[in-house]
Amino acid sequence: MPISTQNNLTKNKIAEEKIHIVDLSLKALTFDYLLRWISLGSYRLLFGESVKGSHLIFFFSLQLLIIIFTLGFVFWREYVFRVNSNPKQSIPDSIELIWKQFWELIYKKRKYEIVGSSFSMLLRFFFVVTFTYMVISASFDKIVFDGYKANLIGFVGAVSFFVYGIWIYFISHFSVPDSEFRPVQALISAASRRKDNLSELLESDLQGHRINEIENNPIDTNDTEILEIEGEVRNLMNRVEAYILESVMFGALTFSGFLTIIASDTDRLNYVSMRRFGYNIVEFMLDLIVFEFKRLEEYHIFSTDPEHLLVLIMFQTVLCALFFLMVIAARLKFSKTAEQIDNTVRLARSYNDKEEEVYILKLQAPHNTLLDKRLLVLNRKISQLVLQAADLIKEVHPVIAYMSFLRNMGVLFFLFIIITSLLFFNTTVAIFFGAMSLTAYVYKQFDTWYRQKRMQRIINQHQGIEKPVIEKVEEKEISISE
Repeated sequence: MPISTQNNLTKNKIAEEKIHIVDLSLKALTFDYLLRWISLGSYRLLFGESVKGSHLIFFFSLQLLIIIFTLGFVFWREYVFRVNSNPKQSIPDSIELIWKQFWELIYKKRKYEIVGSSFSMLLRFFFVVTFTYMVISASFDKIVFDGYKANLIGFVGAVSFFVYGIWIYFISHFSVPDSEFRPVQALISAASRRKDNLSELLESDLQGHRINEIENNPIDTNDTEILEIEGEVRNLMNRVEAYILESVMFGALTFSGFLTIIASDTDRLNYVSMRRFGYNIVEFMLDLIVFEFKRLEEYHIFSTDPEHLLVLIMFQTVLCALFFLMVIAARLKFSKTAEQIDNTVRLARSYNDKEEEVYILKLQAPHNTLLDKRLLVLNRKISQLVLQAADLIKEVHPVIAYMSFLRNMGVLFFLFIIITSLLFFNTTVAIFFGAMSLTAYVYKQFDTWYRQKRMQRIINQHQGIEKPVIEKVEEKEISISE
């Protein structure tokens, strides 16, 4: 086999093996879990607490039906990803072609690898454990841990944990985030494009008119990419600093409120009722998982009695302070990665300054091969550092999302503290304030969605108007030349 043919085959093989590294999306997992939770609620509403064989058949039939809905949702997301990654992907126009592409989804090698975070691992484990508890609760009238029934409960729980764990693992392999659903023009790395552009620049003998004709001048591209990375890092740092300042302020404020209540109301507080309140919270969460709401009045969680309200505020302040403390703790991992990104960007900036100096020398001595080699080496190093910094930024994004989630939960509980405090004055005032807060949040989300849709519609309209005009101009030029 000729060497050139072998090299071409090797290049084609490498090109085929290129894959995307994407983060795990929780949409498919959450969609499946919510459907199963709603199915348990439907089972409770239809049959109540009585457990019979026919009732269980209905419940497990719903679980099998949910598998079909989840597979359809996952298949649609996977199909959208493949179409955007490969514009040549055919649109299925028959049932046979749909089934063919569906089975290709199962056994065909994907062009991406999903990387999960520790938070996603914990959430998936939570889904599996709570679903196991749902199945046990729906299958037995009363959960006991002695005798023959305890062995049966253990067997059902083990089977449910194993089966649903495999199902969650299977769905996780197709949980591509929405950020990856954008159309991809080409699967060529930035480094190879920069190398080709630099070779074209050097082959042009650096003539003035040829330099201006070269698109994506690598000397300018380096500056743009480094500035973009520096800007993104600066924005991430500003967000983290804002999260830390908010967490320190609100966390200290809420925990000091907890200490103030304990220190000032020792005569009014009943520590037995506080322990009972904690026990009722645990029982309420367990009943919430299995869609059981008949014992809400027994828990006294939502009572407007001043003593219960005081205990509820104390509980909310501790949770609020805990969320903000977790935000501060999450900054440790961010600081370590941010330091690596900063060092990488500084080194890339240093190499970029050297590249500019060598480029100026190259303009003065166009035929100097040593300058050509030095320019190629510097450009390659900058390319590697830019890609390395981009990979490090991808590692930081899950940490930022984790901090944002904890910060939002802390702010939400701070809002709950205010609403609960207003219950001391009047229930109507508390409901009005809560409704106003919810309305403000919904309006903000709707306004953002409306602006994005309107901007996208305007862009599409202008693109649709300009395209025929360009075609008409080209037709006129052809007719004139004829």
